[in-house]
Amino acid sequence: VLDVLDGLGLGALDEAAGVHDDGVGLGEVGGGDMAALQQLYTEYDRADLNIIGIAASAQAEDGSISEGEVEIIQQIQEMTGAEFLQLLPSDDLIAIKLKDLGTVPESFLLDSAGNAVGGSLYGGRTAEEFRRMVDDGLRTLSEEADA
Repeated sequence: VLDVLDGLGLGALDEAAGVHDDGVGLGEVGGGDMAALQQLYTEYDRADLNIIGIAASAQAEDGSISEGEVEIIQQIQEMTGAEFLQLLPSDDLIAIKLKDLGTVPESFLLDSAGNAVGGSLYGGRTAEEFRRMVDDGLRTLSEEADA
């Protein structure tokens, strides 16, 4: 089983809910990744792939959870039809991974034992880019199992 963890960072939150300067609607900031990952979530069997979002942007500078950010993430989930789990930052998630996030969104694969498989993808991605990442990860796991 591969887990795709996507450290969702919404960046400029007003852009996520509205229209970007370039005239592009929701999709470039957070929502595009969420929609692309949802597409994979419906395509792959849960025995092969699970997707978990980490709403990194929900953590305020003082360490608390920003309810305003959580509401925006929930709105994006509703608009994109995203059904996969979204985790809010916690002390454990920060210690394990979020402290190292330099760019958001960052997407990475973990095997069922929690080991990283392949590298991370940084920035927004299309469903096809995520699909290549997942297929490469599944191929790597299969090759390791055969070795």
